Amino acid sequence: MKQTDKYGQSIRGDLTVSGLVNAQTLAGDGTLQYFNLLHLQEQSADPEDPPEGMSIIWQSDGTGSGDDGDIMIKITAGGSTATGTIVDFSGL
Repeated sequence: MKQTDKYGQSIRGDLTVSGLVNAQTLAGDGTLQYFNLLHLQEQSADPEDPPEGMSIIWQSDGTGSGDDGDIMIKITAGGSTATGTIVDFSGL
């Protein structure tokens, strides 16, 4: 992606945000949000399981799932939840 490209995220239902949100050029009409940059802050614990059909992305500090610096994802689908590593920081 070029620096000027945007990432769009569809939002259905309510959007609840807690903690620090640091997104440059956040825009949208409430159903689609555009981010030029999205900053993730490492977490000291795994997030709770997301509801059915949803996922959560976070940066690990090595305390819970993943090693320090890994970008993690947790997905709930078909009545079960799986956790995986999107980016293995030590492999970069």
